[in-house]
Amino acid sequence: MMKKWTAYLPTLGLLLLAFIVAWQLLKFRQGQKDKLHEGLSAALGKEQKIYRLSLEQRALTALPSSLAQQQQLRELYLAGNCLTNLPQYIYDFRDLVHLDLEGRPYEIRKEACGNQIENLGEELGQLAQLRYLNLNHNALRQLPQSMAQLAQLQQLFLRNNRLKALPDSLLLCQNLQEVDLSRNQLPIFPQQLMQLPQLQRLNLAQNEFGELSPSWPSSLRQLHLMGNALYIYPQPLAPNLEELDLSACSLQAIADSLALQPQLKELHLEHNHLDQLPRHWNMPILEELYLAQNLLTDSALGAQNWPKKLKVLDLQNNKLALSAGLVLGQELEVLRLGHNQIEQWRAQPGPELLLLDLSNNQMDSFSVADLAQYPKLRRLYLDGNPISTECLDQLQKARPQLLIRSE
Repeated sequence: MMKKWTAYLPTLGLLLLAFIVAWQLLKFRQGQKDKLHEGLSAALGKEQKIYRLSLEQRALTALPSSLAQQQQLRELYLAGNCLTNLPQYIYDFRDLVHLDLEGRPYEIRKEACGNQIENLGEELGQLAQLRYLNLNHNALRQLPQSMAQLAQLQQLFLRNNRLKALPDSLLLCQNLQEVDLSRNQLPIFPQQLMQLPQLQRLNLAQNEFGELSPSWPSSLRQLHLMGNALYIYPQPLAPNLEELDLSACSLQAIADSLALQPQLKELHLEHNHLDQLPRHWNMPILEELYLAQNLLTDSALGAQNWPKKLKVLDLQNNKLALSAGLVLGQELEVLRLGHNQIEQWRAQPGPELLLLDLSNNQMDSFSVADLAQYPKLRRLYLDGNPISTECLDQLQKARPQLLIRSE
């Protein structure tokens, strides 16, 4: 029995040694943090005025009290730390214009835990000069009513928090130009934002509402609604929209009014349940259209009158055979048709085509004559098709500079 027990002594010794090393490393790191904190306190305590201060990625769990002396600060960067609350003196920085409290830790600092601020005091309204406020990736459940006093605020970032409602006072931030509320828990569309006359960029992706606002500010240029359960596209949105993201919204149908956004340049409708499209696209300057991962068939495309300025068209992961062909605009540069049911190439993109993705279809050939129609083509994806090596070699020989992706 004694011999069996002693056989474990080397292993126990190694475990003890590993424990001692880990303990010493932990003490060393804590000592480094203490030195950092002491160094910050000493530096901030000096009689000098600091207007811009970056304490990012320091794994700070608290801010040094000596920071309170720097009340003339205009920019303060605290992203990538381990803060759960803000010291009261932060609200005394009346000249503060830029405050960054981003919670997500930086990957290069493994020990950084990321800020997880749960509450902001009503004293936040004292920062009346604030123009930029970044609280992405924190743990906020509500915003203070004193937001109404932030009359100069232009950019507000609240991505990935736990917000279920917004204060009505937010509508008094009349200078807001950009708001990011994506990845929160909003069950109702935040109507307060529709009363902001200068709002240009609004991100409400991945929330929980199913209905949109009946009215929109004419200033709005970018609108992201990805991941909300909208089911059916409603009445027209803001008339001057340039970018609209309705991807992954469980859309089963879209009204013809969608095609009545004359300023739209980029439209995302991928990852929905669409089996029909608008009959006419009245979008004279639309350049990018994303329709991947839907239920579109040849009958859905029909005799589509595609936007003439279209440069990118993504139709991947649908049920297209293109048996009747596909006529597209002369300015198209990128066409993605991967993961469909195409057996023979009958489409007619214009001569400006740079990338053609036909991967994972049922094509057994792609001729040199087809290739000749696209003198600028640089990338041709044919992998996942039953095309012979001989055919691929002919294409490569005809266009040596062409990158052909194949199995």
